[in-house]
Amino acid sequence: MMKKTRTMAVVLTAVLATISLYPVASDAKTSTQLTADKKEIDAQIKALEQEMTTMTQQFDTYVAQYDALQEELLDSEADIAVTKEELSDRQQIIAKRMKAYQAQDSTFSPYVEAFLGADSFTDLVTRTLSVKKIIDADEAMRIEQHAQSSTFKKQHTALVKKEKELEQQFQMMQQQYEEMTVKRAENKAASLALKEKIATKKEKEKLVRKQKKAAKQAAKLKQMQQQQQEAIEKAQAEAAAQAAQEKAQAEAATAVQQQARTVTTDNTDVATATDTTETADATKTTDTKAAADTTINTATVSTEGGNAGNTNFGAKTTDADQQTPTVEGSATAKGIIAEASKYMGTAYVWGGNKPSTGFDCSGLTSWSFKENGVTIPRTAAQQYAASTKISASEAKAGDLVFFSYGKGVAHVGIYLGDGRMLNSQNRGVTIDKLAGHWSQYIVGYGRFAGVN
Repeated sequence: MMKKTRTMAVVLTAVLATISLYPVASDAKTSTQLTADKKEIDAQIKALEQEMTTMTQQFDTYVAQYDALQEELLDSEADIAVTKEELSDRQQIIAKRMKAYQAQDSTFSPYVEAFLGADSFTDLVTRTLSVKKIIDADEAMRIEQHAQSSTFKKQHTALVKKEKELEQQFQMMQQQYEEMTVKRAENKAASLALKEKIATKKEKEKLVRKQKKAAKQAAKLKQMQQQQQEAIEKAQAEAAAQAAQEKAQAEAATAVQQQARTVTTDNTDVATATDTTETADATKTTDTKAAADTTINTATVSTEGGNAGNTNFGAKTTDADQQTPTVEGSATAKGIIAEASKYMGTAYVWGGNKPSTGFDCSGLTSWSFKENGVTIPRTAAQQYAASTKISASEAKAGDLVFFSYGKGVAHVGIYLGDGRMLNSQNRGVTIDKLAGHWSQYIVGYGRFAGVN
């Protein structure tokens, strides 16, 4: 057992000397591939440990056999020693007997001595048989002892041979055990190295994933910012175009109104002159007045179509329609509609955004919303861009309804439900039905948080 302990110490020294020589995995592999490599190595370690356990059990068997063999060798050596001792004693007895014969100075053999010393024939026979028996016994004992000694020597030789065979087998098993111990140590070192590499690789891969995710989020955010910027620029462009259009329409309406006033003055002058002219000229004056009346009517129609892009206004509303509406909805929605209803009948003013100046369409909506704690953009186009789009079936009182005449969103009203809206148009702040004329220009419906 001391020999086995020394052998294990030598093996441990060899293991420690060879651990650093085991190759590590390539950096090119992923953590998943490295984990698979480690799993394979761990399986090899487990198989080696199982085989080493089996070999340890075999060691114990061989040790037990060797110990039994050593006991047999000791017994064999003891038997040989006893046989040698008995053989030596027998030889000494024989030697003493021969020496006793020689001390009597007898030159005869024991048989002659027996013959000469016999008193009778019977005594002679008896003496002769006794001598023969003694001689045969000595010879048989000698032969038996020699045979037994030879047998013990053969057995001892066989035991020594078996001992050498066991020692050789034991040495071979020790060598295999040492090789497996070294291999297990190498695999454990490789497994540990892979474990460290996997942890490092996973951290790197995790960092790469985070970087990719951050880059993707940054790109998405940049795209959203770009889209928002484009939407804002588009809304600003549409608002500017709407403002320019509304301004041009307002200027045109003012010019038409001035023209109408001029025609009316001229018509009055013509009528006065007719009273002092001839009858023939009266007919001419009448034709001129008729033409002037026609011009005045045309000017009035143009004025109604001059603001906010509202060329026509759909079905005419009656006075019964222009009452403060009663609606169902949230408190904020009711508050917005109540605020806007305060200004029913107020004249339309392009660019107006407060009661002191009057309202245009988006000025009325932005003012009414702001007075109820909801801030929305200023123009109709911007309000449309900023709102959450909903369908007509989803629209509720307090939502906004938007219109376009072909060049972006140009008009907005506050939806009241039941197909009606409250808006500021060329006739001023009124309630209009969406059916008929207005329906062909509807762009959609929008909702702001905090209203519905």
